[in-house]
Amino acid sequence: MDAWEETLEEDTLEIDLRQYVGILRRWWWLWMATTLVAGLTALIVSLNITPVYKATTQLLIQQASNPSDVVTYSDIMLSERLARTYAKLLTTRPVLERTLKELGLEGQISIEELKERISVQPVRDTTLIQLGVEDTDPERAIALANKLPEVFARYNEQIQLSRFQESKRSLEQQLKRLEEELSRAQKQLANLKGDTASDPADITRLETQITTLQASYANLLKQYEEIRLAEAQSVDNIIISEPATTAEKVRPRTLLNTLLAAIVGLMLGIGAVFLKEYLDDTIKTPDEIERAYRVPVLAGIANVPELNGEKNRKKRKKKGKDNEKPALVVHTRAQEPISEAFRALRTNLQFASVDTPLRTLVVTSPEPGEGKSFVAGNLAIAIAQAEKRVILVDADIRKPNVHRMFELPRFPGLTNALLDASVQEIERYLQNTDVENLRVMTAGVEAPNPAELLGSQRMQKILDALLDLADMVIIDTPPVLVATDAAILASKSDGVLIVARVGQTHHPALQNALKEIQRVNAHIVGIVLNGLPSKRSDYYYKYYPYQYRYYGDGTKPRKGILDAFRQRISGGKRAD
Repeated sequence: MDAWEETLEEDTLEIDLRQYVGILRRWWWLWMATTLVAGLTALIVSLNITPVYKATTQLLIQQASNPSDVVTYSDIMLSERLARTYAKLLTTRPVLERTLKELGLEGQISIEELKERISVQPVRDTTLIQLGVEDTDPERAIALANKLPEVFARYNEQIQLSRFQESKRSLEQQLKRLEEELSRAQKQLANLKGDTASDPADITRLETQITTLQASYANLLKQYEEIRLAEAQSVDNIIISEPATTAEKVRPRTLLNTLLAAIVGLMLGIGAVFLKEYLDDTIKTPDEIERAYRVPVLAGIANVPELNGEKNRKKRKKKGKDNEKPALVVHTRAQEPISEAFRALRTNLQFASVDTPLRTLVVTSPEPGEGKSFVAGNLAIAIAQAEKRVILVDADIRKPNVHRMFELPRFPGLTNALLDASVQEIERYLQNTDVENLRVMTAGVEAPNPAELLGSQRMQKILDALLDLADMVIIDTPPVLVATDAAILASKSDGVLIVARVGQTHHPALQNALKEIQRVNAHIVGIVLNGLPSKRSDYYYKYYPYQYRYYGDGTKPRKGILDAFRQRISGGKRAD
């Protein structure tokens, strides 16, 4: 890969990352709100949940003794399996029933509920078992954790000893019978020996019988002891190696729940931001325009309350302020950054048409409310301040706005001039303004057929006549997608300046507007992006790199700053 290709990829990556960061900065309030709402909700819920405590007991399983002194691998595996088996048996119904009965908790806690509260986990590679019991009462959790192993140990011992009970019972019965027979034989022998008339043969027979019974008794007693020994050796011991003494709070984990909920809320907020951005097809940055349409953005105008878009006019009308005029910022706020943006636009227009002089300029927009009249009026002032003779024509006959901007009467104006048979006295349709070198031709009287009037030969003659009186004619037209007036006048002009508004102009609308202008073979000199969000956008600082400070009267800029800015935007030459 060549070095320039690597640089291009790095620049593209940097642009993409900057766009993502810009999106997050623009919608910071949304993802911050979802984060706070989710975190606060989790915090409130956690604080209102009844706390649950857990008591833990550790059990040691001692396997029955091995008759062999050698411990094999099978013995180790058997011990681990035995621990896992006992872990399962600890939560059987008989054990739980006896535990509740001994603690007097019958009727307060059901078997199923108690089983859900118990957690049993064998410790890996040992014969230890961790028994945990959860409860809303810490003392009850401790009592259950300690009582359950005791009950299980007795229950387990009872089950294992039951294997020897039958054999022991049978041997006990036989031993009892032999004791009775031996006792009778011994009594008979004593009686015979006390009687001098007794037969010696009977005495000998009884002595032999007693000896036999004693041998049988000794043999049965030996078997009985062997069974008892086997019984003792075969019972596994369950020992509480570490009883429960305290119960720790396990739920709710307020801090953890709050942090997790906040993280989830943040992710949802960021997801909602990018989903909204994906679904939102409005223009947001100058880079979008330049990448999508290969049309230069000649200026970015900051968002100011005085912008006179269609929507703003509707809002003011509702408030009874329909007569308010928009600010001619280049005239009234000449030393502020937004005025410098219009001067930058003036300079960029000079460089946009080096080969062909730009004397007639149509200013339009794709749709209403995007600030085309605001841009046209302030651009006209900026060019007039550069000692150029400028005429601003309000060709938006349908909804004229220029006369309100400059506080001039609406007529006589353009329509009156179009109905006049002579163009020799065109100057009488021009009105002077407070700005030197700037005159305005307002819209004039209403006309039922604006498109026919603007497309007539008479309109071309008027434009030619105005060019004899001015160095530049700026024409404010209706939006391109609302009427054909803009396209008609675009074909008669040297260039077209399209005004788009951040967050309002849709990409399809701008694309269709560009196609309409290109269809009449008009020259699109560039786009002005209106309504840049100040103090939140990287592009604001791109178009407004300096924040000016002034001396006492507010008229004199700090030395060198204004000149440096003008030199920067004009490639080292003064803007005017």
